[in-house]
Amino acid sequence: MGPGGRDGRDEAPEKETSIVRYGGNRQGDSRSLVTALLWAGLGSVAVTGLSVIGVAMVAYGVSFAQVNGLSRPRKALVALACAVGLVLGLLWVQGAAAVLVKGVVDCALAWVVGSLAAGRRATVTTDYAVAAVACAAYIAIDFGFAALAGLDGAAVLTQAISSAVDEAASTYGLDVAAQLRSFSWLLGLLWPFGYFVLAGMNVLAGHYGGFLARGPSAGTAPWRPVTFDSPLWSVVVLIAGVALFAFGGVFGAGAQVAQAIGLTCVLAVRFVFLMDGYAVLTWWFNRHGVGCLLRTLVLVVAIDLEVTFFVVSLLGLVDFWADFRHMRAGDGRSGAQGE
Repeated sequence: MGPGGRDGRDEAPEKETSIVRYGGNRQGDSRSLVTALLWAGLGSVAVTGLSVIGVAMVAYGVSFAQVNGLSRPRKALVALACAVGLVLGLLWVQGAAAVLVKGVVDCALAWVVGSLAAGRRATVTTDYAVAAVACAAYIAIDFGFAALAGLDGAAVLTQAISSAVDEAASTYGLDVAAQLRSFSWLLGLLWPFGYFVLAGMNVLAGHYGGFLARGPSAGTAPWRPVTFDSPLWSVVVLIAGVALFAFGGVFGAGAQVAQAIGLTCVLAVRFVFLMDGYAVLTWWFNRHGVGCLLRTLVLVVAIDLEVTFFVVSLLGLVDFWADFRHMRAGDGRSGAQGE
């Protein structure tokens, strides 16, 4: 906590930012409001057709409003601009109601991530929480509207996988199609991970918009990847995911759903351990003064082994217990902090 308040702003009402002052600069506030309205409104239009780009634009507008200290009524106008943009976007793409509902989810995601990024309060934990909620929302929207249309969502997915295999047969030959059919059961379990990847890309886009709006922050130490440390929940999620995937058969009729959730958890949390493993490698490079050429060679080999044997992710998982960098000596596990 800073002097005089949580962020110390009440001690410095005329604190400078990269764009405008906090305080009574009405002309600056008006320009900031117009900028935030334009980015948020146009981003909401783009969300209905290009969700990742739209999320980045909305997050920029939201973060811009926060960084420049706009009042709550003015932030409410930014939210109204998002609503108007969604309606205009729905008319632009001539989409169904599902497009509008997904747009609401994307704008909410951009608002949350952009606000956290602007205030430097984002962590890996918050990012994963937002991505998980958005992933569940996307799935619920698609399956819910399919049910309203009298369709079975699972059957639609099965048909899509079968069509993809047939297309592969016509493009790459029957041998490739036969290999894909032999792993069709696995493809039937991977579809939730596709939703999570989309949610994760939107979270990253929100971070990018918040980063651009925030600009350089004097006096604030940047987060360094070498300090990344896997939080406790990542191991819990990994163990739960492996258990669901391995023993999902005990759920009877819901076995496939349980296994799909378990596999999604394992694949999603793998990125946490991948970042941890990369942080360990970077720490080792710095500690032993490894030159650029050897760093490049080691990273190339590590990336190749990661694709086939998940070596870097396993290194990050081992670091959870081994604590190679001695980051948790005497102060407990604080988790991964930073953006």
